[in-house]
Amino acid sequence: MTRLRSRRSPALLAAALVAAWLVPFLAHLAHVDAILPVVVWLATASLLRGDTTVVDRLVIAFSALVCAASTAGLVLAVWPPHLSPVPVAGAALTALALIGAATGRRPALPARAFAWRDAPVALVAVLAAAVAWAPVAGRNTTGRLAVVLSGEDLSRHFMIFDWMGRLGGYLFQTSAIKGRFDPGFVAYPQGSHLVAAILERFRRPSGPVDAYTSLHDYVDYTLGAYLFFAVAVAWAISWVWAGRLRPAWAVVTYAATVALVCFGGYVTLITRGYPSQLTGLALLAMLVALAARPVGGASREQVVLLAALFAGLSFAYYFYLPLGAVAVAAWAWPHRSALRRRPVFAAVTAVASLCLAAVMPAVNQATDHLSVLTYGGPAVTPPVRWLAALTLLAAVTFAGRGRPRAWSVWTDPARRTLLLVTAGTILFVVALVAARYALGPGVTYYVKKALYALLTIELILLGGLGATATEVAGSAATSAGRIGWLKRAPLGAAVVAAVAVALLVLGGSRILNPWPARGSLIFLPVPQAGSNYGRAYAEGRLALSDQAAAVVRAAQTQPEAPAGRLIIFWDAYGRGYDFYLAQWANVLDRRLDPGVLPAVVQIPPVRTAGDELEKLLTSLSPGAANARPVEVVTRDDAIVARVEAFRAVHPGADVTVLRLPGDCGAKCRK
Repeated sequence: MTRLRSRRSPALLAAALVAAWLVPFLAHLAHVDAILPVVVWLATASLLRGDTTVVDRLVIAFSALVCAASTAGLVLAVWPPHLSPVPVAGAALTALALIGAATGRRPALPARAFAWRDAPVALVAVLAAAVAWAPVAGRNTTGRLAVVLSGEDLSRHFMIFDWMGRLGGYLFQTSAIKGRFDPGFVAYPQGSHLVAAILERFRRPSGPVDAYTSLHDYVDYTLGAYLFFAVAVAWAISWVWAGRLRPAWAVVTYAATVALVCFGGYVTLITRGYPSQLTGLALLAMLVALAARPVGGASREQVVLLAALFAGLSFAYYFYLPLGAVAVAAWAWPHRSALRRRPVFAAVTAVASLCLAAVMPAVNQATDHLSVLTYGGPAVTPPVRWLAALTLLAAVTFAGRGRPRAWSVWTDPARRTLLLVTAGTILFVVALVAARYALGPGVTYYVKKALYALLTIELILLGGLGATATEVAGSAATSAGRIGWLKRAPLGAAVVAAVAVALLVLGGSRILNPWPARGSLIFLPVPQAGSNYGRAYAEGRLALSDQAAAVVRAAQTQPEAPAGRLIIFWDAYGRGYDFYLAQWANVLDRRLDPGVLPAVVQIPPVRTAGDELEKLLTSLSPGAANARPVEVVTRDDAIVARVEAFRAVHPGADVTVLRLPGDCGAKCRK
């Protein structure tokens, strides 16, 4: 039998290697390249092992592929095919075939295909997808832009994605972007953008498309990042507390999770434009879950998964890297003896992960510094009341079974890991608050982002609360001789709590509606009183249809301008919107060079009788350092007259004006 297997192995490997390139080639000929990422995903899942179900393998495999694609981007940028579907899919399937041969694994289903705990993960995925795509399904580019127009940051994320697709890799590895994009954005963590650019090439294998088609598709990838996050959190609860979270209490846990993820502040990570943060939160949830409950203790598979997730987290959003480091350390220390039995493998894997994780921080070291902690942005504060409640409930989760003094956190690996990660995240938030005030006046933009990480960790902990309640109720029922009502208490409490949460969500209680951003960002749409972000988003109430139409019209007045045209909105929809619209219009022109933002920020906060517009146009006229063609977009006849007067005085200035229908009205006169 051994000889037979040894003879078959080379033949099977040869067949697998042939199939690895034949399948992509045939898919390309049949114009079904879009199925290839699914093929790679399923092939990866089939090689995973451990005490897993099909859903477990699919979620872990998807996360691993996101991280693998992020790190492989360093190679994709320099090899000639770049993002071409056949070479990318062929290389991925070849790598999987070699991994299978090296480990002796063949594609196989798990011994237990499904478990009841898979059902809520699938349900959360369906609900999150329904909420995410509700306002954009069937919409054209303008309609989709209206939904995400509140996301000033998303304009820059789209610019990164769009140019990565055009150039075939990470922007910091090429000089072809010079003159089109501000160097600070070129160095931004681009892991999630690369994954989207790879998927886009499978979706449209003929090559780069126009900016409007590209934006249409990028909205899907942004929503995909949100769906990835929602599934990662739901799966983390299912995985960490497998076997301990009973169905009755799972109803409570997942009802609260759906309320927060699908109807609370997390939805604003779509509308305010934070796809990288969503991907980072998803990878952080996966990393914490696998550290709390490993796949096979300290197996090679577990080591590789944690190493990949750690490196992938850095490429996607290295702001959360310290929290990932705490999770990895909390797993590694108890397993140090097992790791010592494979010193070479453990050391090589750790060094490779650390080196890859250091790439994005190193690239950013010239443009990133402590002053970014004082930067502003439209981020919505997570629901503080939920944060406070979940933090208090975390103490019960850490208590576990037994007398109050018998804290099982010291003997339960899952609770111990989550305790360390939670404590590290709280210290992270405190340190950011202290740094923010030490650096002087500013806003709590990054504090809010850290609070979302804390809320994510505490959602995972919420499953532990159900496990703890089950343990306590079971102990009480045993002590009382298994009194009937105690046996039924968990189910009754679960039903009551689930109904209450459902009524709060469907009724739009204020408890799910965090306070809107204040100050200059108050102009952005927020839910009406009594509603919540999820409902308002899904119903399209946060969309900015008129403004999106104005952006597209302004960008389409001329073809893409190689000479560096600058589009300025002035007294069109008010200072806040004008600032956002100008950025989006220039991005659709595929230009956001170092001269654009300094000009855009000069849009005045209120309508003035001064000469701010004339000064700006003078700074952009021939002979100036930032000289370029200018298009002024307005809904005010007075601005049209001022532009005409400026052109009469400066006949050499390349300035045009686009008068939109309507009047800016009171918004420009505040």
